[in-house]
Amino acid sequence: MVRGNKRFVRLILTATLVLGLLPLPAYGQTVAQGGEAPAGETAAPASVDFVYLDEEAPVAGQSQLVVVAFGEQSANFHSAVLDVACPDGSQLAVASDSQAEGAALFTLDDLQEGGYRLLGVTTLASDGSELEETSLASDESGSCSFTVGAPSAGALSLEAATAQDAVTYVLDDAGDVATVSSTLDYGTDDISRAVEEAVWAASSADPARSSGIAAFSAGDAASSRAATDSRDIIIAIDPGHGGGDPGAVSSGLREADLTWEIAQACVARLNELGIKTYVTRAKNECPSLTDRVLRSVKAGASAFVSIHLNSATSSAAQGAEVWYPNDSSYRYDLHEQGLELSKAILKKLTALGLYDRGAKVKDATAVGDDPAETYPDGSISDYYTVINEARRNNIVGIIVEHCFITNNAEALKLRDPAFVKSLGVADAEGIAQSISNGVISPALPKPGENDGSNPVNQWEQRGSSWYRFGPDGKLVVGWADIDGVRYHFDEAGVMATDWQLIDGSWYYFKGSGAMATGWMWVKGKCYYLDPSTGKMATGSCVVGGVRYALDAAGAWIDASDGWAYSSGGWYWLDDGELAKGWKKVGGTWYYLDAETGLMAEGWKKVGSAWYYLNPGGDMAEGWKKLGSTWYYLNPGSGAMAEGWKQVSGTWYYLNPGSGSMAEGWKKLGSAWYYLNPGGGDMAEGWKKVNGAWYYLNPGSGAMAEGWKKVGSAWYYLNPGGGSMAEGWKKLGSAWYYLNPGGGDMAEGWLRVSDKWYLMGYSGDGAMKTGWQKVGDTWYLMGGPDDGAMKTGWQKMNGKWYYLGESHDGAMATGWRKIGGTWYLFGGSGDGAMRTGWQYVGGLWYYLSASGAMVTGSQTINGVVRNFGENGACLNPPAEPALEPLPGETQDPVPSEKLLTIMGAPESTVAQMTQAYMRTNAVYPAAALGKGGAPTIKDFCQIIYDEAVAEGVRPEVVYCQVMHETGNLKFGGDVKIEQFNFAGIGATGGGASGNSFKDVRTGIRAQVQHLKCYASSEPLNQACVDPRWWDALRSTAVYVQHLGIQENPNTVRNEDGTIKTGRGWATAKNYGYTLANSIKLYFGVE
Repeated sequence: MVRGNKRFVRLILTATLVLGLLPLPAYGQTVAQGGEAPAGETAAPASVDFVYLDEEAPVAGQSQLVVVAFGEQSANFHSAVLDVACPDGSQLAVASDSQAEGAALFTLDDLQEGGYRLLGVTTLASDGSELEETSLASDESGSCSFTVGAPSAGALSLEAATAQDAVTYVLDDAGDVATVSSTLDYGTDDISRAVEEAVWAASSADPARSSGIAAFSAGDAASSRAATDSRDIIIAIDPGHGGGDPGAVSSGLREADLTWEIAQACVARLNELGIKTYVTRAKNECPSLTDRVLRSVKAGASAFVSIHLNSATSSAAQGAEVWYPNDSSYRYDLHEQGLELSKAILKKLTALGLYDRGAKVKDATAVGDDPAETYPDGSISDYYTVINEARRNNIVGIIVEHCFITNNAEALKLRDPAFVKSLGVADAEGIAQSISNGVISPALPKPGENDGSNPVNQWEQRGSSWYRFGPDGKLVVGWADIDGVRYHFDEAGVMATDWQLIDGSWYYFKGSGAMATGWMWVKGKCYYLDPSTGKMATGSCVVGGVRYALDAAGAWIDASDGWAYSSGGWYWLDDGELAKGWKKVGGTWYYLDAETGLMAEGWKKVGSAWYYLNPGGDMAEGWKKLGSTWYYLNPGSGAMAEGWKQVSGTWYYLNPGSGSMAEGWKKLGSAWYYLNPGGGDMAEGWKKVNGAWYYLNPGSGAMAEGWKKVGSAWYYLNPGGGSMAEGWKKLGSAWYYLNPGGGDMAEGWLRVSDKWYLMGYSGDGAMKTGWQKVGDTWYLMGGPDDGAMKTGWQKMNGKWYYLGESHDGAMATGWRKIGGTWYLFGGSGDGAMRTGWQYVGGLWYYLSASGAMVTGSQTINGVVRNFGENGACLNPPAEPALEPLPGETQDPVPSEKLLTIMGAPESTVAQMTQAYMRTNAVYPAAALGKGGAPTIKDFCQIIYDEAVAEGVRPEVVYCQVMHETGNLKFGGDVKIEQFNFAGIGATGGGASGNSFKDVRTGIRAQVQHLKCYASSEPLNQACVDPRWWDALRSTAVYVQHLGIQENPNTVRNEDGTIKTGRGWATAKNYGYTLANSIKLYFGVE
C-alpha cells in the first residue's frame, strides 16, 4: 500500500480523539474500546478506552501509528511505553511520541514482513516511575494486531500514489458518527481535499464545533478547518559556501565543491519524485547567508535546506547532525516542522552507515555588551543566520552537516562520487518523506503579503498552530470576528488559545480559539471576562447586582471577611470587600496591593519609599538580611533606609536606590570610606585592608590622603589610593623615607641597605644632599637622587677630601693617618687635602702631589731636603711659601686592569640567554634556524661550546657578536644569511666579508680568529678562520687591545698616523667598549 498524504491519516486520528468513547469499526479508527463491546469486537481492558491503528495493511519498510486512549481514572500520566511482539519473535518496548487529553501516540518504524501484536501498555510518571500496566494480550479478536506485507514496486514514488484505502468518521449535526467514505479513489491531494470538505460539511463550517481538534499534541493534530490549497511545495536547496569561500578544507577536499555535488544529487532525486526545487546559488557564486534565504522566499520555497560538511580540530569527530529552529514561541510550528524534517533526513543518512549525532538547536548569544538577538515576540532568536532568517520569513530552515571532512575515514568516502551522490539522495528521500507525512506544507506568506496564490477566508494549520487567511488573501493579524466568533492572532498570524496578555489585559481563548466572555471556569478556578471586551476582571466585579471579590490573578474569592487564600496569595476582606493599601491586623502591618488587594511579600514600593514584607506579609523593621545582603528598615515606619544611618551610635551606609548595606570601600562625593565587611560599620583610625594600611579620619570616617600627623609621627597616605606609603617616597624634588611596617616618617640619621642617609629633623624628614654639618662635623651626602653618605676619598670641585671609613663619613681635618700614610686636611671650615709645603705648629712639612707626607731625603725643585720620621723638614727653605707650587696632583686610583681573551668561562648559557632577553630584541628564529640555531638558547650553547673548545672566554665571544650585529639585527654590509657574526673580512666600502655554511661554522671562525690574536697556542680543531695569519699571533692578548688605536703593538708614523695596525677593528675604544659590555652583563673585569 502506498503511503499518501499524512495529513489525511492524522485527520482520521484527530477525528478519533474527538469522538472519545464512540465505537469505530475497521482500520483507520478505533479497534478496541472500553465499556460494552459492539458485536463482533473485543473490549479493551477497563483502563483503556480504545486502541487505534493507522494502517490496515502496511508494507515492509513503512511505519505504523498506534494511539491508545485511557479512561479518566488513568488519564493523568507523563508518558507511556507500548510492548509489541514482532514477526521474528522479538519484543519491542516503544516509547510514546507525544501525549495529551489522556491519549498516547506511538510510532512503529521500519516494519518487517509478518504479524505484529500489541501486548500491553504502561503509563509513566514525570520521574519515570510506573503508574499502571495494562495488558492488551487478552484481545483474541486480533483487533490489537496487524500483518505487514511485502513492499510493492514504486512504493517510494509519490507520483504512484493514486488511491487510499481507509474509513473516515466525523460527527454530524446530531453528534452521531457519520461515514464520509469507505474506499476513496483520489490522488494524493484529492484525498486530503475530499476528507477536509466532508469534515467541514459535517461540522457546518463552525470552528467552535472543532474545538477538540488541536487537543492531541503539537504537530499531530490535523484540522477540519483545512481547506483546498493550490499552492506548490518548493524545496530550496542551498549548497553551502561557494565562490571565493571554500568552506572547510582538509586532505585536498573543499567543502564548497562537495556541497555543490550533494545538492545536485538531492535536486535530481527530488525532481524524480515530482517535487519542485530551487537552488540558492550558482556553482561559483557565494551569496550572503541572508540573500540565500531571501532568494528562496522570493522563489516561493516551503522549506530551506542548507547543505554542509562538518569539520573539527580532532580527527576523531564523525557522523551526521542536523540543526533546526529552536523552541522559541515565535512561529513555534516551524520548530516542530524542523524537528520532524531533521529526524527524517538523519534517519536516511544514518542508514548509509554514518554515526547519528542528533538533531540540534542553538540559541542566539550575546555579543560583547549587546544582548542576544530576539524575535519580534521577544523570544530568543536562533543562532544560525539561515535558520533565523528563514523563520522570520515564515519557512522552516535547517542545516544538514553530513559528515566530517576532517575525519580520515569519512574523508575517504567523500572521495567516492557514488557516496557523495548517496548523501544527496538521502537528503531528498528524507525531504520527500516529510512532505508525504504532511510535515512540509506550502510556505505561509508573511502577514500583509499576498502574491495572488493565497486562499481567502480559510483556516490553515501548521503543527499545533492555526492561521487564518482573510477575504483579501492575507494572514489575519490582531483581533478578528469570524462567523460571529472573536479571535486574536499574534503578529506572525498564529491564532491565540488559552490565557493571553494583550495590550496589558488578560483574555482567555478556548481550544477553538474563540474568545471567552462572562464567567469561565479554568482549571478549578472561576474568572470573569467582560462580556463586551473579553478582558479579565481583577479586584472585584459586579454581576447581576452582586459584587464579587477577585484576586490578583482574576480568580473569584469565595469568602466574606478576614483573611482569604486564593490563587496562591492572601487577601483581606471587610464585609466582602477587598482591603487595599496598608492594613494593621493584630498590631502588625500588612500591605495589600492598591489595585488587586493581594497581600504583598518581599520588596514593595509605596509612594517614594521601599518596604520589605516578610514571608507571611508582616512588615519588617530594623536590620534584615536577605540572601547575603543586609538592609535597614526604619523602626516604626518600616521604610527602607538609604544613605548614612547611625544605629546605636555606629554609622552605616545604605546604598541609595537598593538600600543594601555597603561593605568595603565606598566613594561618596570626593571622599573614600571603609565599611567593615560582615558588619558594615564605618571604620575609623588605622585600618589594614588586603595587606595595606589606611587611615580613616576619626569622626568623619573619610580616608586620609597626603601627609597626616598621628600622635607625634608623620605619615604619608598615597593620594588617590590612600594606602600608607613605606620605604622611599619622592614628593616634588625631595625624597622621604617612611619606615617599612610602621610607615612613620624617618628623621635624622637613617641606615638603608647598608648605606647611611641624613633626613631632616623636627618634622622636616626630607633627605639631605651635598655638604651637611651635624653638630661640629661635616658630612658629604649624595646628589638629589641618591643622598647616600659618601665615605673614603672624595674629589669635590678639584679638591680631595677624606670622609672616614665605610660607616664613618665624618670629614677628616688636620693630620690623618690613612693606610699607613699621613695626610694633612684643612680645618672644620674647609677639610680639603693639602699638598706642597705646609707650615703646621711651627714646623714645615711637605705633602706630595698625592697628599702623602714625605719623610727622609727628598729632592724638591732641585734641592735636597731632609725630613724627620714625623715629617718635619730639618732644612726647610728660608721662604718655602715662595717656591714654585708643585704640579697637578694625581687621583689616588689603582692602575688599569686589563681583561684577557683567553681563560676559563665566567658565564653560562643561561646567563647569555638572559642577557639577550634583557635587550628586548626579537630573536631571528627563522633565519638562524636554517643555520642550526632555532632559539637564542641554541645560539648561546653554540657560542659556549666553540669558545670552551679553544680556551676562549665565551662572554668575550658573546659580547663581540652582539656588538658587531646589533643584537643579531645585522643591517650593515654583512647579511644574516652569511652566518658571519664578527664582520670577518668586512673591511668597509660595501665589502660583505666572508660567508659560512651554518651558525656553528661562523662562530668557530670567530673564536679561532680571537685565539689567533690572543694566544700562541695551536688550534684544537681544524681551522675554518679564512683570515688566520701567524703574524697576528699574541698581538692582542687583552680585550681592550682588540681596538687597533689602543693596541700597544700598533706601529705609528712620526705624525701619529697608523703605519701597521694590530687588533680587530679601527673604531676608537673598540676593545674598551667590549670590556664594558662584558662587565655590564656578566660582572667580569
